[in-house]
Order: sequence, then structure tokens, then C-alpha cells
Amino acid sequence: MTQIALDEKREATLQRMAQQRQVPLAHLIEQAIDDFIIRAEGKRAPEDMASKKQPATTKVIDRDQELDWLAKHRDEFAGQWVALDGGRLVSHGAIVRDVVAEAERQGVRFPLVVQVEPADELPFAGW
Repeated sequence: MTQIALDEKREATLQRMAQQRQVPLAHLIEQAIDDFIIRAEGKRAPEDMASKKQPATTKVIDRDQELDWLAKHRDEFAGQWVALDGGRLVSHGAIVRDVVAEAERQGVRFPLVVQVEPADELPFAGW
């Protein structure tokens, strides 16, 4: 595996972009490299881009454990953002970027990150 050293400014920019998109930093970097390769090879056809973004080996993540956890702890964490990995609470707080950053720091690749709604509140469906 090749490692890439980034200056502090570029690393901070990438961290910020990953947090804004609520994706792991590694995913953001892999996507950028894939996009670069596609452009460099002159492949712009939609089928080429689709195959890069959705490989046949994509694994669907079973979120049953996270949903069970949310049902059991909804009242305890109402109004907060939580990051879950299986049935384990990875991080929680009022600011989603802090919650995601902590999950990344702990090495969780694909946490379920949600804002917990109180059980007695109707879900928000837009304006």
C-alpha cells in the first residue's frame, strides 16, 4: 500500500470536506483518485463512471443492530447526533462534524450517523 504525505493545509481542507459530506476521509480520497484516473484516461461515458462508483462487489451493510440500539436509547440521546457501529455507540454530541471526527479517530469506517428524534415527536418531512 502506498502512503501519501499531505501538507497541513491540504489535509485540513480534505478533513473539512469529508465532514461536510459526512463521509470517512478515506472514502473522499478514494473517490478523488478514481475521478482523477477517469479524467486522465479520457473516460467520460456514464457507464464508465457508474462502474467506478458502484463496483459489483459492493457489500450492503446490515443496520439492524443500529436500529435496535436507537429504539432502546432514543429517550437518552434525544436531540443529539450519534455515531453507531453495530450495537455500539461510537460517539455522540450536538455537532455532527465532531461526532463524525470522533468516529474516524476511532477507526470506524462506515458508522451510522443520525440525529436522534424524541419518540413522541413527529418526523420532519420538509417544508
